[in-house]
Amino acid sequence: GEEVQQFSLADVLTGENLEQLDFMDTSCGSYSASTKTITASTNPVAGGDEVICGFRARVKSNLTQSLIITNTANITSGTLSASCNAPLNVVIP
Repeated sequence: GEEVQQFSLADVLTGENLEQLDFMDTSCGSYSASTKTITASTNPVAGGDEVICGFRARVKSNLTQSLIITNTANITSGTLSASCNAPLNVVIP
């Protein structure tokens, strides 16, 4: 495949109930506790290649009601950008 530019990922863990999460670790990049942001970048990759970047977070134990936590990651490469949303339904019995 065709080589693409380096790309960057930014995932801010605030808003949409994300304040209910405690960051644990990430499989790539780094986490800034002061901005609550995971950032990562890659070397150039070939078209069709897959890059996986994940993180773990714990739902805070003081929740008293069910809620939906929505996480959004933003990816940029040159002038191109994309985002991906992942909702998590937390049910309190």
